[in-house]
Amino acid sequence: MTIKLGTTTIIVAPIEPRPGENQRAAERRCAAQVVADALGAEVVIDHRPDGAPFIPGREDLHISISHSRHLVAVALDASRRIGIDIEEPRPRQLERVAERFLTPAEHAVYGTDDEALLLAWTKKEAAYKIAPYADLRLIAIDDNPAIEFPLSTVVDGARLTLAVAR
Repeated sequence: MTIKLGTTTIIVAPIEPRPGENQRAAERRCAAQVVADALGAEVVIDHRPDGAPFIPGREDLHISISHSRHLVAVALDASRRIGIDIEEPRPRQLERVAERFLTPAEHAVYGTDDEALLLAWTKKEAAYKIAPYADLRLIAIDDNPAIEFPLSTVVDGARLTLAVAR
Protein backbone atom coordinates (compact mmCIF):
# COMPACT_ATOMS: atom_id res chain seq x y z
CA MET A 1 0.00 0.00 0.00
CA THR A 2 1.31 3.44 -0.93
CA ILE A 3 0.05 6.70 0.55
CA LYS A 4 1.02 10.10 -0.90
CA LEU A 5 0.70 12.97 1.52
CA GLY A 6 2.08 16.22 0.10
CA THR A 7 5.79 15.65 -0.44
CA THR A 8 5.79 12.49 1.67
CA THR A 9 5.45 8.98 0.29
CA ILE A 10 4.52 6.25 2.76
CA ILE A 11 4.73 2.59 1.81
CA VAL A 12 3.39 -0.18 4.02
CA ALA A 13 4.22 -3.78 3.08
CA PRO A 14 4.06 -7.18 4.72
CA ILE A 15 7.14 -8.68 6.32
CA GLU A 16 7.62 -12.08 4.75
CA PRO A 17 10.50 -13.97 6.35
CA ARG A 18 12.34 -16.41 4.12
CA PRO A 19 13.01 -19.94 5.37
CA GLY A 20 15.69 -19.76 8.08
CA GLU A 21 15.65 -15.96 8.19
CA ASN A 22 15.20 -14.34 11.60
CA GLN A 23 12.61 -11.61 12.13
CA ARG A 24 15.13 -8.74 12.30
CA ALA A 25 16.82 -9.77 9.04
CA ALA A 26 13.41 -10.07 7.35
CA GLU A 27 12.45 -6.57 8.56
CA ARG A 28 15.64 -5.04 7.18
CA ARG A 29 15.39 -6.89 3.87
CA CYS A 30 11.74 -5.94 3.39
CA ALA A 31 12.42 -2.27 4.26
CA ALA A 32 15.31 -2.15 1.76
CA GLN A 33 13.10 -3.73 -0.90
CA VAL A 34 10.32 -1.20 -0.26
CA VAL A 35 12.79 1.68 -0.65
CA ALA A 36 14.36 0.11 -3.76
CA ASP A 37 10.92 -0.29 -5.34
CA ALA A 38 10.01 3.32 -4.50
CA LEU A 39 13.24 4.76 -5.89
CA GLY A 40 13.55 2.38 -8.85
CA ALA A 41 17.07 1.32 -7.86
CA GLU A 42 18.81 -0.99 -5.43
CA VAL A 43 19.71 0.79 -2.23
CA VAL A 44 21.69 0.26 0.92
CA ILE A 45 20.12 1.60 4.07
CA ASP A 46 22.69 2.70 6.62
CA HIS A 47 22.25 4.22 10.08
CA ARG A 48 23.71 7.31 11.68
CA PRO A 49 25.26 7.10 15.17
CA ASP A 50 21.88 8.09 16.68
CA GLY A 51 20.22 5.18 14.86
CA ALA A 52 18.43 7.25 12.20
CA PRO A 53 18.37 5.56 8.79
CA PHE A 54 19.78 7.16 5.66
CA ILE A 55 20.68 6.12 2.13
CA PRO A 56 24.36 6.74 1.32
CA GLY A 57 24.58 9.05 -1.67
CA ARG A 58 21.01 10.25 -1.11
CA GLU A 59 21.48 12.43 1.96
CA ASP A 60 18.94 14.82 0.39
CA LEU A 61 16.22 12.24 0.97
CA HIS A 62 14.71 11.98 4.45
CA ILE A 63 13.71 8.46 5.41
CA SER A 64 11.97 6.92 8.39
CA ILE A 65 11.35 3.22 8.94
CA SER A 66 9.13 1.37 11.39
CA HIS A 67 7.91 -2.18 11.71
CA SER A 68 5.47 -4.26 13.64
CA ARG A 69 5.44 -8.04 13.80
CA HIS A 70 3.88 -8.34 10.36
CA LEU A 71 4.32 -4.99 8.59
CA VAL A 72 7.06 -2.58 7.59
CA ALA A 73 6.33 1.11 7.04
CA VAL A 74 8.71 3.43 5.20
CA ALA A 75 8.27 7.18 4.79
CA LEU A 76 10.31 9.16 2.24
CA ASP A 77 10.45 12.92 1.81
CA ALA A 78 12.91 15.14 -0.04
CA SER A 79 11.89 18.37 1.66
CA ARG A 80 11.50 17.83 5.42
CA ARG A 81 12.39 15.57 8.33
CA ILE A 82 9.85 12.83 8.95
CA GLY A 83 9.19 10.14 11.51
CA ILE A 84 6.89 7.16 11.15
CA ASP A 85 5.67 4.54 13.56
CA ILE A 86 3.52 1.48 12.99
CA GLU A 87 2.36 -0.73 15.84
CA GLU A 88 -0.01 -3.64 16.13
CA PRO A 89 -2.51 -3.55 19.01
CA ARG A 90 -1.11 -4.73 22.35
CA PRO A 91 -4.06 -5.02 24.71
CA ARG A 92 -3.25 -3.82 28.23
CA GLN A 93 0.52 -3.74 27.57
CA LEU A 94 0.59 0.02 26.99
CA GLU A 95 -1.69 0.60 29.99
CA ARG A 96 0.98 -1.03 32.19
CA VAL A 97 3.69 1.38 30.99
CA ALA A 98 1.58 4.50 30.35
CA GLU A 99 3.12 6.45 33.24
CA ARG A 100 6.52 6.07 31.55
CA PHE A 101 5.48 7.72 28.29
CA LEU A 102 2.50 9.93 29.17
CA THR A 103 2.52 13.04 31.33
CA PRO A 104 -0.32 13.27 33.89
CA ALA A 105 -2.14 15.72 31.59
CA GLU A 106 -1.77 13.37 28.61
CA HIS A 107 -2.89 10.44 30.74
CA ALA A 108 -6.07 12.38 31.52
CA VAL A 109 -6.69 12.81 27.76
CA TYR A 110 -5.83 9.26 26.62
CA GLY A 111 -7.03 7.36 29.69
CA THR A 112 -6.65 3.60 29.68
CA ASP A 113 -8.38 2.75 26.40
CA ASP A 114 -6.13 0.45 24.34
CA GLU A 115 -6.73 2.26 21.03
CA ALA A 116 -6.20 5.70 22.57
CA LEU A 117 -2.95 4.57 24.21
CA LEU A 118 -1.78 3.04 20.93
CA LEU A 119 -2.43 6.38 19.22
CA ALA A 120 -0.47 8.23 21.92
CA TRP A 121 2.41 5.74 21.67
CA THR A 122 2.69 5.95 17.87
CA LYS A 123 2.54 9.75 17.95
CA LYS A 124 5.35 9.90 20.48
CA GLU A 125 7.47 7.31 18.65
CA ALA A 126 7.04 9.13 15.32
CA ALA A 127 7.89 12.49 16.95
CA TYR A 128 10.91 10.95 18.71
CA LYS A 129 12.36 10.08 15.31
CA ILE A 130 12.54 13.76 14.32
CA ALA A 131 13.67 15.04 17.71
CA PRO A 132 16.87 17.08 17.58
CA TYR A 133 18.71 14.89 20.10
CA ALA A 134 18.87 11.16 20.72
CA ASP A 135 18.62 10.93 24.52
CA LEU A 136 15.08 12.30 24.65
CA ARG A 137 12.62 10.26 26.72
CA LEU A 138 9.14 9.61 25.29
CA ILE A 139 7.48 11.26 28.28
CA ALA A 140 9.28 14.51 27.37
CA ILE A 141 7.66 14.59 23.92
CA ASP A 142 4.51 16.65 24.16
CA ASP A 143 2.53 18.92 21.89
CA ASN A 144 5.24 20.75 20.00
CA PRO A 145 4.28 23.39 17.43
CA ALA A 146 7.33 22.41 15.36
CA ILE A 147 5.87 18.92 14.81
CA GLU A 148 2.77 18.14 12.80
CA PHE A 149 0.90 14.82 12.65
CA PRO A 150 -0.73 14.88 9.22
CA LEU A 151 -1.62 11.19 9.28
CA SER A 152 -2.73 8.75 11.92
CA THR A 153 -4.71 5.84 10.61
CA VAL A 154 -5.17 2.08 10.88
CA VAL A 155 -3.61 -0.07 8.14
CA ASP A 156 -4.22 -3.82 8.17
CA GLY A 157 -5.12 -3.61 11.86
CA ALA A 158 -1.96 -1.69 12.82
CA ARG A 159 -1.84 1.95 13.95
CA LEU A 160 0.26 4.07 11.57
CA THR A 161 1.29 7.61 12.55
CA LEU A 162 3.44 10.07 10.62
CA ALA A 163 5.21 13.07 12.20
CA VAL A 164 6.75 15.84 10.10
CA ALA A 165 8.92 18.78 11.02
CA ARG A 166 7.28 22.08 10.10
